[in-house]
Amino acid sequence: MWEEVRYISSLRTVTTSNNQKRVAREPKKVAWLTKLPASKKTPPSQLKSPAGATDTQSKRKKAFRFVPSSDILLLKEAVKHRPWAAGHGETQVSWSSVAIGLKTALPSCTADGKACRRRFNALLDVFRRDELESLRASGTAEDFDEREQLLTDCMALVDKCLQAKADKTEKEKKEAERRDRASADVVQSAMEGIRRSRSKSPEDDVSTPSSSKKKKRSSTEALVEFLDAKAETRSTREKQKERQLHLEERRLALEEQRLQQDREKTDKLVEMMASQMGLMSKLIEKINK
Repeated sequence: MWEEVRYISSLRTVTTSNNQKRVAREPKKVAWLTKLPASKKTPPSQLKSPAGATDTQSKRKKAFRFVPSSDILLLKEAVKHRPWAAGHGETQVSWSSVAIGLKTALPSCTADGKACRRRFNALLDVFRRDELESLRASGTAEDFDEREQLLTDCMALVDKCLQAKADKTEKEKKEAERRDRASADVVQSAMEGIRRSRSKSPEDDVSTPSSSKKKKRSSTEALVEFLDAKAETRSTREKQKERQLHLEERRLALEEQRLQQDREKTDKLVEMMASQMGLMSKLIEKINK
């Protein structure tokens, strides 16, 4: 019995010592865990935004807001370069020239050729609908009047150009129809001649060789005369076209000169009115004193 008691006591002693050793090791384990580096969290300021959002923000920053003063510069450049009269495939290049001129006159402008074209078309559309009052958000009365005058000039030039293009297209269409009819008549005449020659008997061909040669010669001469007349008509038409282009360029130059003179007269009138207003204000100040 005493041996069993001693055996149980020894077991308790061993268990207690093992528990103490385990408790002694746990602080080391905890200390070792605390030495591990903490996970780094990325601050919100360093988070990368999506590429689309960045592009959208950059586009919004680059957007240029037109005002009456910049509209005036845009319309002046449009009158100078006349992109509406540019040839096929050259319209965008002409609007790019307008944007470059606007950038030169207004360094803060970031509008490209497409933006200038959209603004010009919007201004002209509003002016045609007689709704220009909706664009008078900011600006002076002088700016509004000058912009309206420039829009009047631009609308007249654009309408003339569109009418000239329409007339040219209609003329070319009629000329093409006339050529087609002439070609059809020639082909029909040739086919009728072939049918007549086939309907003749061999005896007639043998009996009258000289007459057949004369007919062949006359047909060849007629064809040569037709080709010569066609070439002469083409040459005459090209000369007329060149003369019309020269006259149109001269007319446009005179029109531009007239517009420039009108603008100079308007500027002088505004300056004179401003000087008169200044004199009147000085007189009023003297009278009040």
